Amino acid sequence: MTTAAQGARELIEAGIGSPEGFLTGAENAVRRLAGPADLDALLAGLIRQGEEHPETVSVPARLSDRHPLGFTKLVLLGEEPRYLLRAHLWDPPPDRRGPAAPAAPERPPGRPEGAPRRGGPERPAAAGHIHNHRFALASRILCGSLTMQVFAANPYAGGEGMVMSGYRESSSREEGRWRLERTGPASVRQTAQLCLPRGTGYALAAEVLHRVEPAPDGPTATLFLQTALTRRGTEVYVPAGRPEPAPVRRRALSAREYLDALRRLRTLVR
Repeated sequence: MTTAAQGARELIEAGIGSPEGFLTGAENAVRRLAGPADLDALLAGLIRQGEEHPETVSVPARLSDRHPLGFTKLVLLGEEPRYLLRAHLWDPPPDRRGPAAPAAPERPPGRPEGAPRRGGPERPAAAGHIHNHRFALASRILCGSLTMQVFAANPYAGGEGMVMSGYRESSSREEGRWRLERTGPASVRQTAQLCLPRGTGYALAAEVLHRVEPAPDGPTATLFLQTALTRRGTEVYVPAGRPEPAPVRRRALSAREYLDALRRLRTLVR
């Protein structure tokens, strides 16, 4: 383990055990870890360790994936089930990518225009889903920006707000899929909206319904601290009348993809 990684672990342990409350402590830890010098030291150490000892990235790569909400999830450090320190990286659509972003992959022969690329992000439309989590979290914007919307749900469709279809999401690494089970109609209303530029952050309790949208014209990256699981599943809401979301296959990153993504992340946030 690198010196920077050990320091990050100690900071997270102190944060989630803070007498101020674990959510405040987690937010403080992420704010410090997102500082330019500390973050660069952590990423540089992880990259160097992975290059010199490739076997050390097998576990974090296996825990990382192309998430159905539209980003690449990179697990940096973890002591499950107590916490995972992750980075999330959104790239803009190919027609809005600048020179710093990788070119869109060439379409293989025989694959219809618009069909999902094998091994690429699956079901990016899920990015618009309103959801909560099985864990409390703290996050910090490293580059780009996010729009955060917060919602409240009423289990009766006749209430104030948008009529939406509710689902309960579950997933397991063993099964390798995200699944949604319909729970029925609900009224969902927006209670807040925040524009979060680089250098800002937020913390959320597990049950808070929200949706985040990255800036459409450039890459966005966040540092994300997942704390201990407190719920067995999450709630997801999609507009009423939409087709029922199909199960989404989870695709873990290879060791090479993981290291490439770490290098790109380090370039973006320096």
